[in-house]
Amino acid sequence: MKRWQKILGVIVGVIIGILNFIIFRAIEYVYISNDLIGEDNLPLWQVSNYFMALEVLFIVTYIAGIILFIKLWRKGGRR
Repeated sequence: MKRWQKILGVIVGVIIGILNFIIFRAIEYVYISNDLIGEDNLPLWQVSNYFMALEVLFIVTYIAGIILFIKLWRKGGRR
């Protein structure tokens, strides 16, 4: 990989990580702010499992992207 590709890859990786975090927090905020999750109806929803699954999904996809980028980084221009 060329130097500019490595720099661009790191920048894009950071941006994707930040966007994943913002999207996850926005989804959680929408549920809480719309009073879908309140003290009186919390047992009906039990969405904490879904939030945890969504967070794990974001983390796993981000780690997979990092691993693929590192493999490309190490491979370089070789074939």
